[in-house]
Amino acid sequence: MPRKSSKRNDGDPPREADLSFASLLKPSDFVDRPQTHSIARSFQGSELLAGDSPAAILDRIARGDPLGIEARCKRHSSENALLLDSERLITRALAHTARRAVGYRGEPPLDSWLADRIEDAAAELLSEDVEAVRNQDPIDRSDLRYRFLADALGVDAHVALRATAAFNDLPPDVRRDFWAVVREGKTIQATVTASGRARAAVARNVKRGILTISLLRDPGPSPDGGGA
Repeated sequence: MPRKSSKRNDGDPPREADLSFASLLKPSDFVDRPQTHSIARSFQGSELLAGDSPAAILDRIARGDPLGIEARCKRHSSENALLLDSERLITRALAHTARRAVGYRGEPPLDSWLADRIEDAAAELLSEDVEAVRNQDPIDRSDLRYRFLADALGVDAHVALRATAAFNDLPPDVRRDFWAVVREGKTIQATVTASGRARAAVARNVKRGILTISLLRDPGPSPDGGGA
C-alpha cells in the first residue's frame, strides 16, 4: 500500500484516521455549553479556547495550527528524547487541548498550560504502546503510528512498536545521549560537553539505546556501571 504523506497544509484539519478522537470526545462534547464566566474571553488564547464545545474548539485550533501545537510537540519529543510519531502526538495533543479548554480560564499561563496538555498526550500514547506490547495487539501493515521507525529499521510495524516501547521506557539520560548522537548526529564529545556527563558514560548510554532497539528490550546498565 502506498505510504500516505504526513505533511499537512495550513488550514487542513487533522486526518480523521489518525486522531482516535472518539476515545477523547464524548457525544456531550459536541453540544455548545453556555458561557458562565464573564472573564472567559479576556485571557491569552481566549479567542480560540473559550466557550462553545470541545468539538468546536478542536475545529478552531486544528485549522492552521494557531497555537503552534505542531512545533510544541516536536520540541517535547526532542527535549525528552521520545520515539513518537509526530503526527500521532500532534493529533492527540490537539484532542487533549480541546477537551480541557472548556475549563481553562487563563491560569496557568498559556505556554505552561499547553505544555501540560502535550505532556498528558505523550504519557497517554506511551502507556498505550506498553499496553499494546503486553497484550500482543495485532498491527495492520497500513498502520501509520510506527511507520517512521519501521521504515528506518526495515522491520514491520509490530517490531517497531516493541522497539519504541522499550526505548521510551529507558532512563531519560540514556535516551537523551542516544538521541543526541544517533538522531541529531552530534559527536560523543559534543554530547559530553552539552550534558556534563563523562565520555565513558555517554558512550555506554548510546550503546544501551542501540541494543534496546535491536533486542526489543532494555539490556540494562553495563556490568561496569554504565547507563543511567
